[in-house]
Amino acid sequence: MSVQKTQLFKDSFYFFRTNFQIFLIVSVLTSSVIIELHDYIILKLISDTYHDSYFVENNSNFTEIIDTFFFKKKLQFIIIFMLKIALRSLYNAILIGTILSTIYLVCKEKCCSFFSVAEKSISILLPLFILQVLNNMLTELGTILCVLPGIILQLLLLLSPVILLHSKKNILYSIKNSIIISKDHIFFIFFTNFLFSSTKKCISLLVSTLLSDFNNSNNIYLLITHSANNFAYIVLYIILYRFYSLETSETKSKKNN
Repeated sequence: MSVQKTQLFKDSFYFFRTNFQIFLIVSVLTSSVIIELHDYIILKLISDTYHDSYFVENNSNFTEIIDTFFFKKKLQFIIIFMLKIALRSLYNAILIGTILSTIYLVCKEKCCSFFSVAEKSISILLPLFILQVLNNMLTELGTILCVLPGIILQLLLLLSPVILLHSKKNILYSIKNSIIISKDHIFFIFFTNFLFSSTKKCISLLVSTLLSDFNNSNNIYLLITHSANNFAYIVLYIILYRFYSLETSETKSKKNN
């Protein structure tokens, strides 16, 4: 590939530095929304619905109680598995959608406001959520069958949110092209994902060490940790957005020639 990887990374980090204030605000606001959603859905809806008394309610016979308990435990496992995918997809859609919307608006308009980012993020939330559900289901199925297929699928689908926003095509087009492009540049995708994972772990370790005294203040600790971790996602998607933009420009120029 003629795209220079080193220059791409330099450009991406420069873009991150020059727009740090915007990304800081986006990171904190997105984390606040996700934490509030998590608290409401997990702590209120699910815990109230699947309280232990729910499993043995209206059963007087001991055998019936045991049978009902195990049946509903299996049912609970399936429901929680599906909820896990749905919630992770929702959180990813909110986070990735906000990041990509900010990158898109800064690149296209050179400046952006909170309202323009919110408007753009909301406009792509539903298709991005559906895309994330499909991606997470494919990755989970690959992981259940064997760990390696799950990892490979995660790498191959990494570009799909960027393609969805950038190309403004449908979900299947985004998945298909993400797989095609990622296969052709698998080492670049692998290295970028490795860089992202390492950065995220380092940030988590650093924040947990510096803020060990804040563990009792759960919401404050979560907000700071989430916001800090979001920077790893921001850098990742700046690199991927820049890469896909250059890749599409190069493909178009080849076709014209």
